[in-house]
Parts: sequence; C-alpha cells; structure tokens
Amino acid sequence: MSALALRRTKDTVVDGRRVVELPEKTVHRVPVALSAADREIYSRWEAHGALGSARTALTFLLRELSRRKYTGP
Repeated sequence: MSALALRRTKDTVVDGRRVVELPEKTVHRVPVALSAADREIYSRWEAHGALGSARTALTFLLRELSRRKYTGP
C-alpha cells in the first residue's frame, strides 16, 4: 500500500463548499519597550528586511546569536 497525500488550500472548493473555513485575520499591535541593545538588534533586522520573512528572520537571528557567542554581548 502506498502513501497518499492530498494538498488543500484555503480556497479549495468541494461540492460547492470550501474545504476549510477560516475566520478573518486579526492583527493586534502591542507596543513594547526595548533595551538599547535589543533596539539595536531590532533596527538591524529592519535594515536587512528580516522582519518580513520568517525564514530570513530566523537566519538573521541565528547569525546574531553565533556572532554573540564568539564576541560576547
């Protein structure tokens, strides 16, 4: 017996109905006070466009942690 996988998107319609019904997206912006060091890191993320993509943000974060490991805070 072989494996079978079906790919469904939120727009997939079967028998006239969407397969997945999702609620409307809600965004809550919460202001956060950052330390000077954290503000510097966040500003670098913004400058590199790392805040728009989860993969890019993770890569940037890992690079930052690696840099700190070898050079200190």
